[in-house]
Amino acid sequence: ALLLQNPVDFADIDPEQLAQAADANGRKQLAIQKRMGQLQHILDQSKSPTAQVVACNSLTALITNHWDNNTLPHIDIRNYALSFLFSQAATQTAPPYVVRAMTRLLSRITRLGWLTCEAHRTILQELNRFYDASIEHYVMGLQLMFDLVEELDVAAHTRRELILKRQFLT
Repeated sequence: ALLLQNPVDFADIDPEQLAQAADANGRKQLAIQKRMGQLQHILDQSKSPTAQVVACNSLTALITNHWDNNTLPHIDIRNYALSFLFSQAATQTAPPYVVRAMTRLLSRITRLGWLTCEAHRTILQELNRFYDASIEHYVMGLQLMFDLVEELDVAAHTRRELILKRQFLT
């Protein structure tokens, strides 16, 4: 089982990369990158809906816990989630709980990046693609909007979020 609490095995990593990341922060970033690669692989290759849900939830936790890390490709993950959900609206091959986990991932990334990155504020224009495509896409777009509003409505608990909010409003 792939759990976030398990340490990352550095045996598979190129020795040159490992040597460049000699300090603790470098090793941490290398571990995050490797874990993201593993989770992306599970999402792309696994046929098991349970494995996909675990990967989505693990990716959500990884992004939430390490949002300040500059190596996180949050825009790429957001675009991946959007394209996954767009394709699922048409084919409906994934169970609802997989779609819900991916929706939660997309909403969390959008909430965390809303105040710091302009690309995350364009989610409303991205949802227009859903509204214009078909009835199934329209329903998926409404579900995404509902989840996004619900996620953005969550009170900002961390000091960093409060500081960013004040900076944005001034």
